[in-house]
Amino acid sequence: MPLRLGHTKSRHGCARCKQRRVKCDELAPCQNCKRRREECSLVLDQYSRSSSARQHPTSISDRPALFSLFVTETSLSIQPHETTCGEDLFLMAHFISSTARSISPRNDIFQLWQTVVPEDTITCSFLRHGMLALSAMHLASLRPLKQEYYKQYYQQHLNKAIPDYRRAIQNLKLEESGQVFAMATLVIIFALATVSDNALGNGDTLEGTGSSVADIVSIFTTVKGVTTLMADDTPIRRGVINSPYAVCTAGYEIPEAQTAEMPITVQLRYQNLRTSCLNTLLPGKESEMEACRNALDLLYKTHQELFFTMSSQDYDLNVDIDPSYLVKWIARVSAEFITMLRQNNTAALIIVGEFFALMALLDGTWFARNISVNALNAIKRIIKPQGLCWLRTVYPEDRETISGCGKVR
Repeated sequence: MPLRLGHTKSRHGCARCKQRRVKCDELAPCQNCKRRREECSLVLDQYSRSSSARQHPTSISDRPALFSLFVTETSLSIQPHETTCGEDLFLMAHFISSTARSISPRNDIFQLWQTVVPEDTITCSFLRHGMLALSAMHLASLRPLKQEYYKQYYQQHLNKAIPDYRRAIQNLKLEESGQVFAMATLVIIFALATVSDNALGNGDTLEGTGSSVADIVSIFTTVKGVTTLMADDTPIRRGVINSPYAVCTAGYEIPEAQTAEMPITVQLRYQNLRTSCLNTLLPGKESEMEACRNALDLLYKTHQELFFTMSSQDYDLNVDIDPSYLVKWIARVSAEFITMLRQNNTAALIIVGEFFALMALLDGTWFARNISVNALNAIKRIIKPQGLCWLRTVYPEDRETISGCGKVR
């Protein structure tokens, strides 16, 4: 059940905040636990609020938590055997030769994932298992006839990775900053994949249910949690900046794009969302309107950068669009906007729909295959009728026109 408007305490906060009867910001980890250096239940359980089939759009507890799935005895018991050394070597080889390239089109980041990360896995078990899990997920997407086979390896390795990763976050060592950051990146990819055509469900998931808004919320929660870990004044941020992983923290700002002249249709779209849409869906709710306006302003800047990049003469869609260009918008939206999203607020979901329309640019990326259509369909199922006229429609075959005025309406 969504939070009641005006309720002062979150029903979805972490266990320690509930125990203390204090307000939880619902990030993973939350600021209260982070400040007290305590274990936060949201790090493990951030995916717990899932909706089930289309017939039950308001249910938020029918699917098991994503992280919980990875560490439950049940999921381990269904495996026919543990992965062998030979199988792990094959997964490692596939990661180095293929999966690493798919994480980012930037050569400096590709080289990091191809060389530095594999070397760091020698002494970092959670990163090793996380990397092998991603490799198995990638292979499952490439070999549909063996999807169940690779899905089992994916689940096995995540079952081993997440508990140690959780402990590493709670007891961070400066020398492990890079490895923690790399694993956080993998977790974001896993979260994105839950809304893609290559999502690897589990035995308890009903067939045909598709992606849910709860899966979308999980992406936002995951990214915001990583943002909290990487805040400017945190040890992990300082550790990453002084390590080979620093290449992942730069190169995602395009200042000259802010002066780019956007197509008039795009300008009008954002103007109508800021005015007519919000006035219709949030009458008299100034605080919520402000949160949505700020989210739209940030999204417009992201849109400008994409338009600027795609307008360059030597632009190549398959090379120049890095997922981080888009995901950074999630990192920047306000906590109030995230709260509105958790409440299935129609205005917030319309704006998130705009974001996922841009995500169609990544539909060719295996871990984001058809993520835009899947997300928009999930949103369409639960928003209020008066919001349907504002929800985007995406034509995947027109990816190259999405940043301008193509067939994205």
